[in-house]
Amino acid sequence: MERVANSQNNNHIDGSQAIQDAPKYAIVQTGALVPCPAEHVQVSIFSYTWRDFKLDSPVTERKHTMCTQHAQLVGKAFVQLDTCFKFNDRNIMPQEDMNILQYSWYQRAAVCLVYLQDVTYDKDTDDHDAVLERLGRARWLTEPWALQELILRQLSEWTGIKQYFLSNPANVRHACIAKRMSWAATRNYDSGNAVYSLREIFNVSLTPKRDELPCAAFRRLQMKLIQKYPHDLSIFAWKVCDETVSPSRHTLFANSPKEFASCSKLQLNTPPWPVQLVSGDDEKVVLNLPLHNEGRDYYLLSVNSHELGTHSTIAIMVKWIREMSCFIRVDLCNTYTWSQEMKIGRICVEASGQVKYEPTV
Repeated sequence: MERVANSQNNNHIDGSQAIQDAPKYAIVQTGALVPCPAEHVQVSIFSYTWRDFKLDSPVTERKHTMCTQHAQLVGKAFVQLDTCFKFNDRNIMPQEDMNILQYSWYQRAAVCLVYLQDVTYDKDTDDHDAVLERLGRARWLTEPWALQELILRQLSEWTGIKQYFLSNPANVRHACIAKRMSWAATRNYDSGNAVYSLREIFNVSLTPKRDELPCAAFRRLQMKLIQKYPHDLSIFAWKVCDETVSPSRHTLFANSPKEFASCSKLQLNTPPWPVQLVSGDDEKVVLNLPLHNEGRDYYLLSVNSHELGTHSTIAIMVKWIREMSCFIRVDLCNTYTWSQEMKIGRICVEASGQVKYEPTV
C-alpha cells in the first residue's frame, strides 16, 4: 500500500456535534468537521468495521491516523467518519449503532477505506499470492453490514458477486431477490441486527425490534420483499444443502440467507410470467401465480426465474396437507424444471411463512 510521507499531525476534529444530526464529514488536510460537500465532490468513506480500531492511543494520534495517514492515500479532500465513529464532548468513540448506516452513503462515496484487522502484511517477505490468500479469508468478507460496501470490482473473486454489480451499485436493482440473497449467503447472520443490514440492498423498510431472533427478522424481511416485488418469485428458490435435515418444511420461507447460496446464477424470466398481487399487508399476502397440480396433492410452483445460460424455468415442489389446509415445501435439497403448460393458482402467504390455498371467485 502507498505510504504518505511526512504527514503532519494537524487534525483538530470538532466533536461538539451530536451523532445522527447529519453525516459527519471531515476535511482530510485539517480534520475539521464540515457539512456535506457538494454533490459533485468525490469523498472517501470508512468501512463500518473501523469501529474495531484500537482506541487506546491518544485522541490526537487517532485523529491523525484516521484522516491524515489513511484518507490522504486515496487523494480525496473529504472523508465521511460516522460510519464507524461517533462524536461526543470532543471524544471519538466506536459507532455501535449500525442501524444508522445507509447504503446511499456507500453509493455516493468514490472510495471505501477498509481496516483489515485480521490480515497481516510484510512488504519485505510476503509475495502477491500470499497476500491475496489472506485477503480472501478476511473477516470483513463475512460481515453482514459490510455487504453495503459494494464498490470495488476487484472483490468479485472473493465475494462471488459479478463485476457488473460491484462496478456500479445502481445495477444492484437488476439482480433478482435470490441472487442478492446469495451475496449474503457467506456472511454471519446470527443476530437479528445483522438481518437489518439487508434492508437497503433490497430497498425496503424493516423496523428493528428489540431482542428479535434472526429467523424472525428474516421472515419479516421476506414478507416485505413479497409485498414490494410480487413478480419476483425467486424468493422461493432457496435450497438446503444439508441432506440430514428434515425433507420438508411447513413454510415457503428460507431460515437464513445461507439457504440461497446456490442462487448466484438466477435471473428473472423476460418477460416475467404472469403474477398478480391480489392483496397484501404485514400479516398476509395473496398472490395469483403459476401453480401446476402434479397429482396426489403435489404441486409445482414456478419461481419465475432461470439459471444464466439456460431457458428452463425453475420450480419448487410443494404438497397440500389436507388436515392442515396448507402447503408445505418438500424435497428441500432440490429444485425442478417447469415443463408444464401455464396454469394460475391463488395462494395466501402468511407472516409465519405458512401458505394456504385461496380458491378464486
